[in-house]
Amino acid sequence: MALSIKARDRIGAAALIAWNSAALVGVAIKITRAVSDAGAAALPQCLSLGTSAAVLVLQMYFLAIRSPSVARTPGLLPRACALLGAYIPATFVLLPTTASKELQLAAALVTTMGTVGVIYALAHLGSAFSVFPQARRLVTTGPYRVIRHPLYLFGEVSVVGIALGYMQPWALLLAGLSLLLQFPRMAYEERILAATFEDYAAYLARTSRLIPGFY
Repeated sequence: MALSIKARDRIGAAALIAWNSAALVGVAIKITRAVSDAGAAALPQCLSLGTSAAVLVLQMYFLAIRSPSVARTPGLLPRACALLGAYIPATFVLLPTTASKELQLAAALVTTMGTVGVIYALAHLGSAFSVFPQARRLVTTGPYRVIRHPLYLFGEVSVVGIALGYMQPWALLLAGLSLLLQFPRMAYEERILAATFEDYAAYLARTSRLIPGFY
């Protein structure tokens, strides 16, 4: 018997929550080791890792409460772009953290700024949050009044910040790959929203994709 849309949604959310949980364990291990090795001197590194954990927890919360999708983009490629774009940064925990105190501090500051933006975007997106290109409801409040993908913009700021706290150049290369994958991800998402919501064409015409008045 075929599963209902709601059941498939719950299974998908559970799998993504499990992935985030595994990444959280990795972050917790790194924080514990940093405190054990460096004590109070590990504060910038712990702040950077802590903000990474906050993003993972926020994603888990909104995955758990999101409403069922009303339309989905078919095909494997849109899902692959979304999954890799969203979760490549989770592989940072496999890399050694940087020994540079300056980079650790920069990582903490940039990641915190990005995380604040992510929280702001998620507060308006709420139960419409999705990893894959799906239509749940059309959100046009808060940062979504100005740009169509504030969550991706702020999320990539956080990803760059997180990457600064890990071994280079590998972490920044992973961050760059995550960023590149966001572009087809945004295109797929816009396509399914335009096909589902009749108001989306007008919304598309009056907003920028990522940078107000530029792109």
